[in-house]
Amino acid sequence: MFRGGGLRNSPPYFFLECPYMRITLKNIIEFELLRKHSFNSFNVEDIEDVIALTYCMGSSEKKALIPFEQVLKVAKEHPNLLSDSVQQIGKELLYLSQFRETLAETKDEQKEQKEQKEIYIKDIVGRLALAGISVNYLMETCELHEIGVFINALEKQTREQMELQRFWHYIQLSPHLDKKTKMRDLIEFPWEAEKPREDNIITEEEKKMAQDLLNLKTL
Repeated sequence: MFRGGGLRNSPPYFFLECPYMRITLKNIIEFELLRKHSFNSFNVEDIEDVIALTYCMGSSEKKALIPFEQVLKVAKEHPNLLSDSVQQIGKELLYLSQFRETLAETKDEQKEQKEQKEIYIKDIVGRLALAGISVNYLMETCELHEIGVFINALEKQTREQMELQRFWHYIQLSPHLDKKTKMRDLIEFPWEAEKPREDNIITEEEKKMAQDLLNLKTL
């Protein structure tokens, strides 16, 4: 028996009251750290997953009152307290599932592999933060489905920058290369493996224009 009015007024119970639940990326990162697996592997039928997510969605003030292990113990002893949490989490996951294809686009290459590593939101958020997106926005405001959009844009930008760098290196080296040498002979990026090499052919006119920009003279 808990002091101060019984179970309903005890700190562990506060975590299991869910009038409205919105899953933020901060909640997901905390969940991944607690459960030691990615949010992509969340199982609504796993009571510990549900309890962990409910706990993570509580306020910082609530989490300061009691550790997760104690909330887990109470919830397991009184599973009826989880009914509202399960319903609310189910609704939120149903909402997020509408955008599953957007998230899936960021994992096309991994899906082709037989053994796919778990993709952790904490790693993706860290990468986006380093790219310049506000940490506060990512943790508190960003919707889960937005990650796919950001990652795709970041990947596209990275590829374009790498291809541009290769182009200028090729132009600088072209006076010393055989005329049959193409950019992809210098370096071929993974995303070009299935593309025909003709895609990267540069005409003599384009090469001359680039060389003029670099003040190079064709030998």
